[in-house]
Amino acid sequence: MDITAFTSFDQTFTHQPSRKNRVCISFYQRFQRFAIDDTDGTLVCTGLDPPCHFPSRQINLNLVSHQLSPRHLFRLIDSRLHDRTLSRRIAEKIAAEAVQYVGFLQPYVMSVYVVKTQQVVSLREEEEEEETQKEEEEPTCAICLEGLYKNDETFDLPYCSHRFHSTCIGEWLQSHDSCPLCREILLEENVETDFGLESFLSY
Repeated sequence: MDITAFTSFDQTFTHQPSRKNRVCISFYQRFQRFAIDDTDGTLVCTGLDPPCHFPSRQINLNLVSHQLSPRHLFRLIDSRLHDRTLSRRIAEKIAAEAVQYVGFLQPYVMSVYVVKTQQVVSLREEEEEEETQKEEEEPTCAICLEGLYKNDETFDLPYCSHRFHSTCIGEWLQSHDSCPLCREILLEENVETDFGLESFLSY
């Protein structure tokens, strides 16, 4: 977990004594990727993705100087974040940054960036290929949602070429005139005869 803070003076300062300091806490996530070494089974880092461009969450605080103690900040942050360890770390970071601006009359804007690194173990290329190949080898019938296997009696619809179990598409065409997937119209005048679909209408 990386926590950084940057502070600049508020350019909209209007010499109001009650003007508060603004603290914006932004949360980002990035991924550190690992692969398994085939030779010894150890994890090898293959790269660290940059943080996402947009924060996953933000917490905005408007505070006067006496509210910038670690204890007070912790209560404010944890009431929204509900993570005591992280809330304490952020509070300590903000308090340490705020100390540098004690005594200044001009309010400031503090931007706090919290970047969480999540470790991800990638499948080996062979495993990824096997998973892809398995998905490609096991298409399903969109009507019954069962697999379309080599020994099954199937039918490819004309025009769109979508494949279904013969009995499934036969029953479907008893009450529909289109492909169950793309809705291509099939049974217009004499079309069923041209494509031999009349045999399915007898089911």
